[in-house]
Amino acid sequence: MDNNAEHLLRLIKTYLSHFDDEHIVRFRAALPDENHIKSLPLESHWLTVSEQIQHVGATAPQTSAIVSFIQMHANTFAWRQPYKTGQLPDEFLEGSAWFPIADRQGPLVFDQGLVEIMLLDRGVTYPRHHHEPEEMYLVLGGDVYWEADGMEGSPAWKRAGDCMYHPSHQPHQLQAGADPVLILSLWRGGGFEMPNIH
Repeated sequence: MDNNAEHLLRLIKTYLSHFDDEHIVRFRAALPDENHIKSLPLESHWLTVSEQIQHVGATAPQTSAIVSFIQMHANTFAWRQPYKTGQLPDEFLEGSAWFPIADRQGPLVFDQGLVEIMLLDRGVTYPRHHHEPEEMYLVLGGDVYWEADGMEGSPAWKRAGDCMYHPSHQPHQLQAGADPVLILSLWRGGGFEMPNIH
């Protein structure tokens, strides 16, 4: 899996290089060098909702290579649901999943941020939450309704190729559209931590 993570990180960095958005430029500059990073292989793990990766909504020309690679290698990733039963509605717990690419725990060891993929099944809402690290969402496939308190352009539908920035502790939430949604999630200023749900 670590080789897949390295390849995916290269695809992501290439994708990000096409943006001139100041936040994305900063996030990309903070990403680790995949050629000089420690690997900590993770055991692959499959969740039922992971099957929806094959049914993700429309991609954009610049996101299709990333989505295709993830679909092709979906069963090699360490899919996880970090929230526990009772913390959030069952619809969300059963209809969402993530897998890390670069994180404190691997598969590419990265202490200064987080690179992960989020999957939301059709119609699933990721409830309003916040966390200390800055965050950038980039939609890879499908449509999502985005709300972020006081942020320019919110609320709005976002599609493949669109991005959403959240400063530290910025409350935000997402709702998937008619198809499953695949999102690249980048954190800057700290590795994974459990978000605070509102």
